Amino acid sequence: MKHLLPIALTVLLLACCTTPGEYRAMRHGLDSINGLNRSDRPFSPADVQPYVSYFDRHGSGNDRLLAHYLLGRAYHEQGEAPMALRCYQEALTAADTTAADCDYAQLSRVYGQTCELFYYQGFYQEELQYRDFAIRCAWLGKDTLAAILNYEQKSHTYRYLHEEDSVVAVCEKSAALYTLYGYPDYAASVLGTCLRTLIEQGDYQKAKKYIDIYEAESGFFDSNHNIEHGREIYYNVKAYYYLGVGKLDSAKYFFWKELQFGKDLNNQNAGAKGLAETFKRLHKPDSVAKYALYGYNLNDSLYRQRSTEEIVKIQSAYKYSRLQEVARIESEKAARRSTTIWVCVTFIILLLLLIYIITVTLIHKQQDTERRYLESLEIIQQAKEDIKKLSIYEEINKNLIEEKESVITRQVDLQQSMLEEEPHIQHYADKSLRMTEIFHRFETMAITGNQPLAADWIQLENAFGVFYPGFVRFLNKHRHMINDKEYKTCLLLRLSLKPTTISNMLDVSPSYISNIRVEMLEKLFSLKGKAKEFDSLIQKTY
Repeated sequence: MKHLLPIALTVLLLACCTTPGEYRAMRHGLDSINGLNRSDRPFSPADVQPYVSYFDRHGSGNDRLLAHYLLGRAYHEQGEAPMALRCYQEALTAADTTAADCDYAQLSRVYGQTCELFYYQGFYQEELQYRDFAIRCAWLGKDTLAAILNYEQKSHTYRYLHEEDSVVAVCEKSAALYTLYGYPDYAASVLGTCLRTLIEQGDYQKAKKYIDIYEAESGFFDSNHNIEHGREIYYNVKAYYYLGVGKLDSAKYFFWKELQFGKDLNNQNAGAKGLAETFKRLHKPDSVAKYALYGYNLNDSLYRQRSTEEIVKIQSAYKYSRLQEVARIESEKAARRSTTIWVCVTFIILLLLLIYIITVTLIHKQQDTERRYLESLEIIQQAKEDIKKLSIYEEINKNLIEEKESVITRQVDLQQSMLEEEPHIQHYADKSLRMTEIFHRFETMAITGNQPLAADWIQLENAFGVFYPGFVRFLNKHRHMINDKEYKTCLLLRLSLKPTTISNMLDVSPSYISNIRVEMLEKLFSLKGKAKEFDSLIQKTY
């Protein structure tokens, strides 16, 4: 409703039409920016915004699709993932798929870029869904290569989902399609993607066949059979193939080759690990110790690198809700379909008047609820202070202390009742907690990777006791069923921190956090399910 007044004013201002000359000039400018995008030359959101504003008023579905897509690309290149995703969703909404001239090839590119953001933020199921949309649009747009490339990308997502059979199936089907449509180098390249999976599954015959195709037809190797820079991890894959078939000297050669040419941390760590395993089979303990120690020393650097990458992902998606943005876009789209200018304006004015009356009424009601909630907090605080003073002469003031404690219990029960019955008070309690010093301290530690001190945990528990009394009661009721790390995991999940962040703060592995969440779902809620189900239940406990 709050968007209706701006929309009404916009309708009045845009009653005039554009001229063909203005349209041609603006379309030429938009195509120029699209040329910069395709040639990977830089442009900023400020460069694109005038075209978005213009074509939202005067353009076709294809014009709006391209304008919002380019705005998303500008934000994407600046590392602003939330804004980029918002623009891509607006581009998808702008596309008119009922039109005969719908630019499906461009629509496929928008879906593809959206998939990239989902992939790097760990939204794998959403990425697979949008990848199918991208494939369908590419075929409709007669962009064969884009359709196959999008299908190939699904193999990487299935690998993260540990669906190894799907990885092989997608790679083989992609290779068949590339071959069918005349892209033999692409076909060879995608077969290289599934080699590690085949080796881990023990299918050495097929792995050898694909190795030969990859080396002969991908175009990545020079005349001396050395792979191009940046792809040295292939030596690791080939070494494990030889390790699997028992050719230990060949395995050793390719692990050494990886160490020699692959200078990044991943290659160095993988090569050292492989050599340690090879020398173990060769019964050379000194060499095993040498490379095991080298790999161990690399682990800290590799861990820091991955932690930094994870923090960047967290920051890029911080305080952003994709579903809210989609709902907002759909609301604006529905508003743009208003019947006529003057009927719409008249309706909006009357509606705004009604909304104003309702809003004022709701605000007064919310203010009254907030006042009672704050009074309850103040009564509890005053009662606690009185108890401290009365405790000096405990025997004399025993009855008064019990009275104050009774006051606290009644007020806590009142708060709990308000939290259970009033979503507004839940929001108010969340907002109040987020304004505390201890919340900001934990928020900072989540980003920097630091671990809380004992005093930090005590202060956090006290803050939960003030704002989420039911949550504290719930944990205390089941405290005998969970250990210290499980208890702290509940506190951090209630702060809406991600499991990877929690594992860093508690100095445990991500798999440990995943396992105990499943276990606590059964311990605390008597349910069997997935870790995310526990997260949802614990975050709804006030």
